[in-house]
Amino acid sequence: MKKRKAVEAVEDFVNCWSGPRSLSTSLMYSFHNRGDVECFDEPFYAHYLTNRTHPAPGRDRPYHDLVVNEGMSAVDTWFHLLRPKGEQTKIRFVKHMAKHAVVECHDPYKLYALNGDPYKYSKGWGGRPRSCTSMVTHLTETRNFILVRHPEDLVRSFNAVIPPTLEETCLPAQVQIFMLHAQFRKHRATMPVVLSEDLRENPEGTLRALCKAIEIEFKPEMLRWEAGPRPEIDGCWAPWWYKTTHESTRFEPPRRDKPPSPPLSAYLRELVDECMPYYQFLRSHALKPQAVDERRRDGATIGKTPTPSVEVERGSASGTHAYAPDPRNASVLVGMRDGVTGTFSLIPRVDAKVSVFDSGFVLGDGVWEGVRLHKGVLMYAAEHVKRLFQGAKAIDMDVGVSPEGLIKMMYDTVDANEMHEGVHIRLMVTRGLKSTPYQNPTFTVGKPTIVIAAEHKAAAEGPKVNGMRLMTTHVRRGAPDVQDPAWNSHSKLNCIAACIQANKAGVDESLMLDPHGFVATCNSVHFFIVVDGVVLTSKRKYILHGITRDNVMRIARGLGMDTREEDFTLTAVYSADECFVTGTFAGVLPVREVDGRKIGTGERGPVVRRLQEEYVKEADAVARRGRGC
Repeated sequence: MKKRKAVEAVEDFVNCWSGPRSLSTSLMYSFHNRGDVECFDEPFYAHYLTNRTHPAPGRDRPYHDLVVNEGMSAVDTWFHLLRPKGEQTKIRFVKHMAKHAVVECHDPYKLYALNGDPYKYSKGWGGRPRSCTSMVTHLTETRNFILVRHPEDLVRSFNAVIPPTLEETCLPAQVQIFMLHAQFRKHRATMPVVLSEDLRENPEGTLRALCKAIEIEFKPEMLRWEAGPRPEIDGCWAPWWYKTTHESTRFEPPRRDKPPSPPLSAYLRELVDECMPYYQFLRSHALKPQAVDERRRDGATIGKTPTPSVEVERGSASGTHAYAPDPRNASVLVGMRDGVTGTFSLIPRVDAKVSVFDSGFVLGDGVWEGVRLHKGVLMYAAEHVKRLFQGAKAIDMDVGVSPEGLIKMMYDTVDANEMHEGVHIRLMVTRGLKSTPYQNPTFTVGKPTIVIAAEHKAAAEGPKVNGMRLMTTHVRRGAPDVQDPAWNSHSKLNCIAACIQANKAGVDESLMLDPHGFVATCNSVHFFIVVDGVVLTSKRKYILHGITRDNVMRIARGLGMDTREEDFTLTAVYSADECFVTGTFAGVLPVREVDGRKIGTGERGPVVRRLQEEYVKEADAVARRGRGC
């Protein structure tokens, strides 16, 4: 029984293994404001400065002697930390610079904790602890997480005070701590990693995710604190480093109007490059912030600058691709196959980049697909990949992977992001890296570049009921001997020009005609009309061969509806009983107005409603068949 109590007592520790300039002090203030937390600010700094085998960074800093003289030995520090808690204290939050934990010694697993059972010392034991316990013991008996910041931002911020080094960034030490915990974690989950960028962009969602990961209760009090220093917890170095934190009252989002930063010096750029592998490894294990409804009942948003109303409302506004912004997308992993090395990797969104010499960037040379994830299953994955391969063959591009392999890449990406529902995937394949910016495919180096961008994007509900407003654009769909409209290519300027005209006119989509003046399609979705119970859509000659379009036609026929592909003019559109559009993203959406003419009653009609209901059932049926179908 005593052993069990000892473990419970140690587990009330929350260790934050941070790097510098990463909002660690703000996070300490956040925890301190809960009211049930006792905080400790870098308690092993003095031991770090006095117990290295070579001079520690900071010996020339004005507060060096203060730290050394006011600090305690590691053993005495732990004796202090493990003293009996106050009545209100439930958690001990210890903010560490990760480098403080890995001072060189004969045993690489040493940490500054007590040998044996540390809890007995906090029970008033009169002796003195004799040595340090292993880092393994400490990490497996306490709650831990890592706080990390992008190296370029970290280096810039640190350099504004003093020049940084790789050791000062703490990134190597953070990776060492993470790996040690992973090796000996026993029953515990992987050590959580928190991105300081997430704390700024989505503080509530990030703090909720962190509290869940370390198994403590989230409290709204963590989102704000009063300005000013905290002499009861601040380290003696606070006057040199904490000015911005002392002026703050919450996690502030980055300024959007901030001017671009000047280029880094050659030394700092080299340091950032040296840091990136450590950062990318840690970022790949970062927590996903929880989705938080930013619109409060009282109209206020706690802990975050309110998003401009136009951006908040965009999710409920009309449009074929309307969706609610989701803060989790800031930290998604992007699947990327490097065509030169052939390596498929999962890259944090902020670091997901292709070369400026990539064929897709230089020429728009490539093909793509949009795919939805519903209940863990990619909807019509085989059909989408088949269409992509047809387009790739038409432009004489060898994708360099089988259709099955491409589908597996998509599943690997959504699984790594722990995605299940309300997800849209953009699958992009370009011809690959160019040796020089020139259109001839023979100047391509290696295989095609593959990018799989999966985002949390649930289609807004409003347009499914309220419907679309369309206008007819002057931009026509081209003939197959100009650029085959059946190719879902990266070269979409024809459709983009039509989209721009719709934007300028203040409507949702442009309706595009074929070279003969018949209705063809919209700039991003397919178009249908309902006349006297007959469902009509255009012929396939001038359109992308739509997968959702074909599925909706099949569903309509299965319901006994007379469904046809034929030429029709705008006159038929204006006098139609109902109009609707189809697409991968939103499924089936009604159209209430075309060129200022009200369609039917101006409201969603019975045919559209029935097709929407059956399309949802169809999607559920596809999901039930599982991933192998």
